[in-house]
Amino acid sequence: MAAGTAGHNAAVDDNLGQGAPADHRPSENTAANRSGKTVTHRSASQSTAADHAPSQHAAVDRSLSETAAADRSPSQSTVTEVRAATAGGPSISVQPRRTRATGYLAVAGDLAPRDRRASDVEAILCDLDDTLYPQAAWLDGAWSAVAAAGARWGVEERAFLAALRADAAVGSARGGIIDRALVDVGVGGGAELVAELLAAFRAYRPVRLEPYPGVREALVRLRVAGVRLAVVTDGDVEVQAWKVRALGLSAFFECVVVSDALGGRGVRKPSAVPFLAAVEGLGVRPERCVVVGDRPEKDVMGALGADIRAVRVKTGEYRQVADVAGTWHTAADFPAAVDWLLRE
Repeated sequence: MAAGTAGHNAAVDDNLGQGAPADHRPSENTAANRSGKTVTHRSASQSTAADHAPSQHAAVDRSLSETAAADRSPSQSTVTEVRAATAGGPSISVQPRRTRATGYLAVAGDLAPRDRRASDVEAILCDLDDTLYPQAAWLDGAWSAVAAAGARWGVEERAFLAALRADAAVGSARGGIIDRALVDVGVGGGAELVAELLAAFRAYRPVRLEPYPGVREALVRLRVAGVRLAVVTDGDVEVQAWKVRALGLSAFFECVVVSDALGGRGVRKPSAVPFLAAVEGLGVRPERCVVVGDRPEKDVMGALGADIRAVRVKTGEYRQVADVAGTWHTAADFPAAVDWLLRE
């Protein structure tokens, strides 16, 4: 394999499970990627959670279930508008909100927050991969798509898929996974083969992903308590936005901040940039926010760098990694973190 090709593959694979890097622009309809400045996606639809919320909040429950079908059949195009950058600030990409004027965000302002442990918390910034859902589920489908693409070039599909899984199991953030898997099955990858494999990885779009047990109910509880929500994640803009919708969670979040749209790999977590972009998008102060994420060296350190409190959850690939100094609280998973925050 040519050195230049291998380097590009390594750059992509460095963040497998969180999409391709910012230097790849996956489609013409992604204005965010073309501008390189987009920070925030407004949620596009409402997800169903009515069965889990208290009956006295029936108006909220109805708004959550109104457009559930849209979340379950995600659209390929997730970015529809880009506002011009203001002096000294980033532009904002906005998705259409297909809800009534009486949808949850209008109702939420009328709901008084409960007396809770974190009574001064107005907003929670949630990591996505391995915090709200198991990233391994998404990766496994992506590897299957890559192996199927390799089969069209004569690469033995089962052996290639096994090699991809084995290399990823050592650490999905190491980089060069596709390169090593090709070597493992005795294939010398040329530029055209690698390009097709990368395209298959980037194009993978699952119709449905499942959140961790209890995540949807925990998000309902936060919204009923008047807590505002955003996602802060690394990776390709469209891939990450797709994941949120495939999980059926779009309705819960006012914005989805994808760090790569803010300046590429250099502003991925633990940079404070994406966290501060979410704070700006929500219109809240950092000291009234909490970051919830699974990676101490990225989510917690990034939050601390932005003067935001951080709750670490021990789920996913990095659950055995030790906490870092300054962690406000450590919980077994996202629902347990919400239990702690809302404890009366």
